[in-house]
Amino acid sequence: MDSITPESVSAILRDRAGLSVPPGTITLERRGDRWFARLADDLLVFATDEAVAADRLAREGRLLQALAPRVPFAVPVIREIGPGIQLRRPVPGMPLGGGGRERAFADQPQGRRLAAELGRALAALHRAFTPAEAEALGYAAVEPVLPPAEALQQRVAARPEYPEIAAGFDRLLALYRETRPAAADIVLAHGDVWGGNLAVDHETGALNGLFDFSDAGLADRHVDLMYIHSFGPDFADLLFATYAAEASHALSRQRTALYHAIAAFAALADLTSKDDGDVLEQRRRWVLGVCAGPVSRIALAG
Repeated sequence: MDSITPESVSAILRDRAGLSVPPGTITLERRGDRWFARLADDLLVFATDEAVAADRLAREGRLLQALAPRVPFAVPVIREIGPGIQLRRPVPGMPLGGGGRERAFADQPQGRRLAAELGRALAALHRAFTPAEAEALGYAAVEPVLPPAEALQQRVAARPEYPEIAAGFDRLLALYRETRPAAADIVLAHGDVWGGNLAVDHETGALNGLFDFSDAGLADRHVDLMYIHSFGPDFADLLFATYAAEASHALSRQRTALYHAIAAFAALADLTSKDDGDVLEQRRRWVLGVCAGPVSRIALAG
């Protein structure tokens, strides 16, 4: 489509979806490789004018449409209205958007229900598609969720925080460099399972669904559990046990902790001098906590 503006999105919605949405009511926000806006009537619109991003958006739409009847949780309802533009009806519920909210929620009685339901949901997701079905959806090769070891080493070593974290980072990176997932661990994964991508009933702890599958791909199943450590050990214990029972597949707690640590280093390495100071401080605390806390101990215990 043409360049993404409120006017161009309004015209596409009018001409191809029969929706009257004045440009002045469309506030576009950048989200990765696409633009995003909230419309009236609980609708979302995603749009891009880049060919590669349009292909990714369409592939995600095919995945969500194929996934919905195969899993016990809800995913966004998709309506393709043209190349590079898509309407979605979101999953009801509220996310647990970071900043310690995951741990606080996990410590409430509702946390046990969420842990069990998320374990069942991820087990169902990971067995939803055969390799041939994943390929038919456009996921033909294993896609990295985390950066390669050598690239991450260069980026972290160039940061001013490196002397503070060098010992912990180097040990974890050496283990990460040697990690080779078994073929049985390669599944069609969500790729970014954290509190902000869960639709949760905060009163009951029910998991209504998952959303934001933009990072989905064939990957080690353990990447979908790497942020579970943010919810605390009791939550993780119940989730891992539920997953193993549902999927008939034991998980490596050590590998999920290792991936959690690598994700923390990658998040810090991604920041530039132009980024918000609060974000920088939050990611510094995350990395320091990883190096000195239980995540590092679990990762290095294997």
